[in-house]
Amino acid sequence: MKSDRLCADCGGELQEKTVTVDQHWGSRIVVFEDVPARVCVDCQAIWLSGEVLELMDKALIQEVAPE
Repeated sequence: MKSDRLCADCGGELQEKTVTVDQHWGSRIVVFEDVPARVCVDCQAIWLSGEVLELMDKALIQEVAPE
């Protein structure tokens, strides 16, 4: 089993950072800034926790109606 500190794509080290995430919602693109994530130092893959993804989904559903 891989450590939660290693990238599942390439095995590189993951570092805690904040990132900007563009999310498509209907015909819109919603931009989330300062999102806590783990970013691979080797391949730059971004990993978001389930908790963060749930919060983003709730924000989309409550604040933005798709067109």
